[in-house]
Amino acid sequence: MKTLLKTITSGEDKIYVYEAGYVEGVKAAQAYLAGPDGWGASMYFPLYKVEDFAQNQAQIAKFLELAKEKLGMEKEQCNT
Repeated sequence: MKTLLKTITSGEDKIYVYEAGYVEGVKAAQAYLAGPDGWGASMYFPLYKVEDFAQNQAQIAKFLELAKEKLGMEKEQCNT
């Protein structure tokens, strides 16, 4: 079973960050966004960067944009 490290909330979206074993010899984390139909999109990055990712709103927004695009979810309109 995966170990949940952190839940990141951005608006109505929740990104779950799990411990993900090793990727190319480096201990890794997995950011995961669940889609409405049970599918999800993931991104892997070094485990030591979990807090950096969690505090970087630009990275979170980009991950959500790409994940929603891959999952066929509607993008929210940006009013700025």
